Amino acid sequence: MRKKYVKIGVWVMAVVMLLSTVSFAASSEVDSELSLLKQYIEYIHRNYKDEVEYSTLLDGAFKGVTDSLGDRFSEYYKDREASSQFTQTVEGEFEGVGLSLHMENGACTVVSPIKGGPAEEAGVKEGDIIIAVDGKSTAQMELVEITSLLRGQKGTEVKITVRRGTNELVFSMKRDTVNSPSVSYEMLTDDIGYIVISSFDSDTALEFKMAKIALTNQGAEKMIIDLRDNPGGLVDQAVNIADQILDSGYISHFETRGKITESLSASKTESMMQPIVLLVNGGTASASEILTAALHDNGKATVVGTTTYGKGIAQRIAYIDDEKAVKLSVYYFLTPKKNTIHEVGITPDYIISNTTVTDSDTNKAVYDAFAPMVESVKPAAGDTGLNVYGAQQRLALLGYDVKLTAAMDADTIAAIKLFQKQNGMYVYGILDFTTRDKLDEAARSYAAGAAATDLQLEKAVELLEGK
Repeated sequence: MRKKYVKIGVWVMAVVMLLSTVSFAASSEVDSELSLLKQYIEYIHRNYKDEVEYSTLLDGAFKGVTDSLGDRFSEYYKDREASSQFTQTVEGEFEGVGLSLHMENGACTVVSPIKGGPAEEAGVKEGDIIIAVDGKSTAQMELVEITSLLRGQKGTEVKITVRRGTNELVFSMKRDTVNSPSVSYEMLTDDIGYIVISSFDSDTALEFKMAKIALTNQGAEKMIIDLRDNPGGLVDQAVNIADQILDSGYISHFETRGKITESLSASKTESMMQPIVLLVNGGTASASEILTAALHDNGKATVVGTTTYGKGIAQRIAYIDDEKAVKLSVYYFLTPKKNTIHEVGITPDYIISNTTVTDSDTNKAVYDAFAPMVESVKPAAGDTGLNVYGAQQRLALLGYDVKLTAAMDADTIAAIKLFQKQNGMYVYGILDFTTRDKLDEAARSYAAGAAATDLQLEKAVELLEGK
C-alpha cells in the first residue's frame, strides 16, 4: 500500500486508542495463567510482612509485562500525569530543563539537549548519564521519575549530576518554558541557505516551508539542512518535509513482525531543485533519521557528519483505562531502500567529527598516546603491524567505525577507502605513505584545534561551493 504520508509520531503515534475497545480471543492457557496471576497477587497482598495496596501490585504486574519485552522504548504509565509528560514533550512545550532522555542498560542517558534549553546552555551533552538530580541518586529510578524531578515551575533551580566518561560533573540551571521554534534559518553565503531543524513538533513542516521560501527569495541556490542533535518527534512532520523536497520515490517503509505493512511515497506536488547537504551526528534520531534516509536513498542530498543514533521504531500511546497507558513500539521504519535503521543508524557520505573546547585537551592527550606510524611498509588486506594499529587509532578518533585489531581487516579497509575518497585521494584501501601522512595530519589537527571550528558545517559549505 502506497500513501503520501500518515500521521504517526516516532515518539508517539498520532493515534490514541482505548485498549478496552479492542477485542481478542485469549487461549485457555492464557486464561489459566491469568487466574494463577490473580491468586499470586492475592497471596502477596494477604501475606507480605507490610501493608501493600492492590494498586501497587497491579501496577507492578502491568509494568512487568511491558518490561518483559526488553524494549527500552516501550513503557507503562500508571497515571495520566506520567503519560502527559511524554506527550507534552512531543508536542513541543513544557517547563523543565530541555533534555531528550532514554534508559540504556539501566542508566538515564541524554539522547540530546534541546537547542536553547537550560540544559544545553549549562553544558549538558549528548551521551551524558544522569546519576543524580538535586543530590538525589537516580540509580533505582524509572525514567518517568527522573523526568518528574527535572520538570518544574519556570524559574526554579535544579542541579543535575552527570557521568561523562570517567568524570562526574554537576550543572546548575533554572527551569524554563521549553518551546523554542523547531526551525531556524539564515544565509551563510550569497547563494547558500542554512536551515536548522531542532525537533519535529506539530508546526515543523510549515516552519520549514516558510524558511525554504524566505531563503530562496534571498537568493539561496544551495541548501544545508542541519539535523544534528535532533531527537525526533512527529513522523508526519518529517514525512511532510521529505515530500516538500522529493519529486518522486519512497520516503519510508513500515515493518511489523517481519512484513512491510505500509510504504510512504512522495506525492510529486512539490520539490526542491537546489543541491542539498544534510548535517547529522549521534544525536540525530528517530524522525530525523526518516528524513535523512529519504533524502539520501533517493540521491537528493549528501550527508555529512557522524553515524546517526539508530532509533528506527515508532511507538503508539494506548490507554488501558482513564488513567493507565502504555507506550508501545508497533513498527520498525526502514529506509526507502528497505535498509534497517534501528540500532544501526545511518552512515554519512562524509564522516567528519566535531570536537569541543572541553574535549580538546582530552583528545590531544589521547592522540599523543597513539602508536607511531613509522614503519616503511604499505599495509594491504590481511597485513598486520604498528602502522595498521596506529591508523586504526586515528580513524577511530575521527569517527570511523573500526576496531583496534592491528590487522587490515574488512572494516579497516572500508574506513581507509572512505577516508581516501573524502580527501580526494586514489581509492584502493591500501595504507600507503600518502594516506598514512594525511590520516595523521587529520587526527592531529582534530585533536589539537578543532575546538573552535564547526568542521562538519565547513565541509558542507565546501561541498556546495564545488557545485
